[in-house]
Amino acid sequence: MKVLVVDDDPIMRRLVVRLASRHPDVVIREAENGVDALAQIEAERPDLVFTDVTMPYLDGLGLLEALRASTACHDLPVVAVSAISDKSLVLRMVDLGIEGYLLKPLDPASAAARFDDILTRIAARDAIGTRPTPARVTALLVDREPGYGEVVRAAIGDRFEVVDHLPAAAAFAWAVIHRPTLLLLGEGLPMPTEHVLARTARASWECKAILLAEQPSSESVEDFDAVVARTHVPRKLAQALEATIASLTDDGGALTGALQETVRTDLAVAGRQSLGILTGQESTEVVVDAVPAGLVAVQVRLTREGARDAVVLRLSASAADLAALPQPQSEAAADALLLALGTSAAARVVHALTRRGWPMSAEPPETWSGPELEGAIAHVALESEGGPRVYLALATVREDVIAHTAPPAA
Repeated sequence: MKVLVVDDDPIMRRLVVRLASRHPDVVIREAENGVDALAQIEAERPDLVFTDVTMPYLDGLGLLEALRASTACHDLPVVAVSAISDKSLVLRMVDLGIEGYLLKPLDPASAAARFDDILTRIAARDAIGTRPTPARVTALLVDREPGYGEVVRAAIGDRFEVVDHLPAAAAFAWAVIHRPTLLLLGEGLPMPTEHVLARTARASWECKAILLAEQPSSESVEDFDAVVARTHVPRKLAQALEATIASLTDDGGALTGALQETVRTDLAVAGRQSLGILTGQESTEVVVDAVPAGLVAVQVRLTREGARDAVVLRLSASAADLAALPQPQSEAAADALLLALGTSAAARVVHALTRRGWPMSAEPPETWSGPELEGAIAHVALESEGGPRVYLALATVREDVIAHTAPPAA
């Protein structure tokens, strides 16, 4: 493993190098600032970067922003090494996705344990490989009219990857392998017919099959989930398809799967990092059966342009627990701590979702006294050294539902 240590202070570089040198399989390189680091990263392609936050020319935040904007290096693991006075900068780095952080002055024992944990985590991740970014949910169009795919793409292309170039037999074989979430079938298809395609798909995997009919009727519709009027006006076609599309779980469940499988990990990491930086206390993830009622809550809504659903991030904790932490020491400061934690965690979730194919934006966090968050997909519970717990939850909610669950006006 190749590790690059970036710091303008040679003493600090030697301390980090000493941590790394305990591992014989680690090759160490050094850089004095972010500009030098970028040049070495381009030439050497390290597996891990330890960077100071405050440096001349290009600081740690600027270095991380440059890496995250790079196609080749946007996934490069970065660890921030900072003084507690750099709290705001480190929180911004948490937003962009850092692997971890070390606080100056470095305590040899705790820093060594943290360093070993980071190396182990990266090695394990490299061993199993990087998960591919999931593609958008697929809609398969099988139709006799050349070019009708452009109408469909204009109608629902913002939510589905439309496959429309295959004749019926080839589309049948492709569908069995790739299992599209939505099938749009024209009338009068040659072998196999639209009826065979629909029956086979609906019996074999979870999907919706829609017949595009010149004159929709109630005859022979048992093979399809819906029969809609065929039109060359994209807006009308989108309206006709909406009822069936709306019954799909966030357009097929791909977003839900990402929240459950991968983004939840980012949320847990961001929560631990942010809580540690904001309070000066380490926290660990704990397993809980349910989130207690009557907690102070903060909510952040994450939206994507043109989508009919949103992701809601809810953070909650006991007001007494928060006020007892070393940093807050008051109820107002406790609210501010939860809002700051919500901002940081939401930014990390946005970053994770955008990289996985769902470009999101986060609205400002707001204190919440409305209903409990229903249908949460991912839960994280963090417990600090002193005992207080912070609960984080993610859920997808349709925009029309959000409108009815807005918090009461102040």
